Amino acid sequence: MKLALSSYAYNWAVGIPGHPPNRPMTVFDLLDQAIQLGVHVVQVVDNIPFEILPREEQDHFAQCARQAGVEIEVGMRGIQGNHLEEGIYLAERMDAMILRVVVDKGDYRPIPDEIVRVIKKNSPQIGKIWG
Repeated sequence: MKLALSSYAYNWAVGIPGHPPNRPMTVFDLLDQAIQLGVHVVQVVDNIPFEILPREEQDHFAQCARQAGVEIEVGMRGIQGNHLEEGIYLAERMDAMILRVVVDKGDYRPIPDEIVRVIKKNSPQIGKIWG
């Protein structure tokens, strides 16, 4: 078992709707916290907009984490459209062993059949990475 530090642990530092901090915590700040605390896994979830960062920043984050001996777990919210596919691709690029998915997002609340359909559609890619 490994101790992990999630970006959800820092909701107020990251910012919540209606209460943005002067300087929101970034993925690099989260990584620095993990290193300072001696934690070897970081879980970047949907409260830090990691997936919309430029690819160069994402890759730099992954490189810094690897150099520090810190594993990355990726978290996301929503499976509509090709969002799950994008999340899988990001997790693969980060060498993440875990992709945490909350299926609903905003007003999107998929029924179980829709969830199964989306997962089945992406199962070849999922199996290739974590099979």
